[in-house]
Amino acid sequence: MELGVMFHNILVALDGSPRSLVALEQAADLARSEHAHLALITVNETPWTHGVPESSLVRIFSDQAELAKQILGEAVAAVPRAARCQRVTGWGSPARVIIDQVETGGHDLVVLGSRGRGPLSSALLGSVGRDVLTHSPVPVMVVRGDATARPRAMAEERALAGSHR
Repeated sequence: MELGVMFHNILVALDGSPRSLVALEQAADLARSEHAHLALITVNETPWTHGVPESSLVRIFSDQAELAKQILGEAVAAVPRAARCQRVTGWGSPARVIIDQVETGGHDLVVLGSRGRGPLSSALLGSVGRDVLTHSPVPVMVVRGDATARPRAMAEERALAGSHR
């Protein structure tokens, strides 16, 4: 363990909302300063399947998996310094899946955006954030930020990242 380094393995929960991208920016900065590993997770709640035809279920699950992949991809595109990170997609109760990932992935910090309301809106709503805060075995950082002020800075970062290739 390095002296002065608090975190080695940071988990960022994303739901596709602008606030979760602000959380990712903060986590990426922290990971860089701490020389820590960064992992991103997005969670699909298991849909109600009772009475749904099997052919529809396949499409529903496929669409949700594609949306999760898109959310992770867009997050990395928006915050290029997070490009070299682990990407995890979970299924089930968002808080439970996030906590399970903390335990199985050896994470020592969870980072959440406050009150996300993106395409996977239930992933980081207040009750999920509270559940993660209450049950997480590691510290949880809830990033509150003005998501509307970030797009220009993120666009500038993408432009700079592209100019170094």
